This record gives sequence, structure tokens and C-alpha cells, in this order.
Amino acid sequence: MGDEHRELQRDAAAGGTGVAPLREFFRHGVTAQDVAEGLVSYDFDQPAAAVRSLMDARDFDLAGVRVNGVVTGVVRREDLVGGTCFDHLVELDEGLVVDARAPIPEVIVRLGASPFVLVRAFGAVAGIVTRADLQKAPVRMWVFGLVTLVEDVLGRTLRRRYPGEAWRDRLSEGRLQRAEALQAERRRRNESLDLVDCLSFGDKWWVLSRDEEVRLSVGWESRAVARERMKELAALRDRLAHAQDVTTASLATVVRLAANLDRLLEVVGT
Repeated sequence: MGDEHRELQRDAAAGGTGVAPLREFFRHGVTAQDVAEGLVSYDFDQPAAAVRSLMDARDFDLAGVRVNGVVTGVVRREDLVGGTCFDHLVELDEGLVVDARAPIPEVIVRLGASPFVLVRAFGAVAGIVTRADLQKAPVRMWVFGLVTLVEDVLGRTLRRRYPGEAWRDRLSEGRLQRAEALQAERRRRNESLDLVDCLSFGDKWWVLSRDEEVRLSVGWESRAVARERMKELAALRDRLAHAQDVTTASLATVVRLAANLDRLLEVVGT
């Protein structure tokens, strides 16, 4: 990311108290075992129709299949027509198996490509995480924290690139007035904040999307792409704040955040 990236790192290091705990939380604070459910399994010689009925009753789409007491594969409910479980066995794909202590970013990235991942504990596959599990509180708090971190990075970058509020002419008068009104209100409450802190998420992103050096340093090849990413993040933040589903419309955004975690943490000084 060149000089821009290195300067951002220095800025963060100068004012980045608590960086190590931040790094630890986002990289290891939530793991697969925190959100996994137990994987129900059946012996390989069980009749497929009977197992399907059991899965219907519990609304399970996937179950493990045991051979000699060990889960060696899975069956999908929709496939269980005739024969035994062994006839419909899908062998374990190691690319879909994670350790119980696997960090949640790894789990999320895998869920971007598959509707489920299996979880290994004590040497055996014993759990499952599906996209629906991204709705659980530990994941939602993790994602919301990451979105907040993105906004912090935007503010840091804005201050460095445009000292002395040199960014003002890149915003409309209406947006500036809203930020100034918020600043005045906060100062009335004895909150000492500069104007950057009073800009909205979209305002910060708007200014930086017009800065080609910054835009290219983080991989936005055009202003249109930058603004599309802003809309996606803003929508994700709103869904999280209002306890709405994030596993459908926002799944790609969540996966993208998890996949770029290391780059983001480097920017804030880790």
C-alpha cells in the first residue's frame, strides 16, 4: 500500500493505546465453538427414510454419518430417499472442516463459499456452523465492532490527508452545516470533539472516495466501487443496529470484512 499505508500505521502507533487487545479481540475473541451447534449423527446402516423423518421433525438439513462410532461423512435430508444412510453418504471435505478454536474470520470466509462448515473437537467432527449462526450475538457484536473500526480508520485517514479541515470544500454546504450543528450540540454537552468526529460515516467515505491516492491504496479502482462499498457497509451497520438479518443481503459484505481483517488491523497499528 506504499507510503500512504506506512503513514497510516505511524499515525495509529502514535495514538493507538490498546492496540494489542484490539488485535487479540478481532483475530481470536470469537471462535467457531462460540457459535457452533452439535452435529446430530446416525449410524451408516440406518434406513434413509427413518433418518429423513427424524431430520424433518427437527428441521435439520444436514446430519453426520457414523462408521464404527466415528463421523466419516454427512447426508443431506433432501437426498435420503431409499436405502440406508451409507447409500447417500458424502465423505468429509477437509476444506469444510475447522478446529473448534478456529477464529471467526476464518469461519465467515468459508461460509461465503459454503452454506455450512463442520467443527472438529477432540479429534472428531462434532459440530456445525451454518450461515444462520451469523445471526448469533457473538458474531453480530464482532461484525459491528469491525464496522466501527472501519469508521475510525476513515477519521484517521481524513485527519492525516487533510489537516486543518482542508477537506471542507469537498462536502456540500448542507452536509457541513449538519456536522457543525452536531459539533455545537456536543460542545454544549461539554464533549470536546473536532469537526471530523461529527461527520457521518457517509461524509467521511465521500471525501476519501474522491482522493485517488487513498482510493487506490485500499483497492477501490473507481469512485463508483468506493461508494458501492460505502452503501454496503452503511446498510450492514443499520441491519446490525436494528437487529435485522445479516445473512442474506449483507453476507458478501460480512465475508469481505472478514477476508480483509489483517489489512484493516495493520492500518490501526497492529
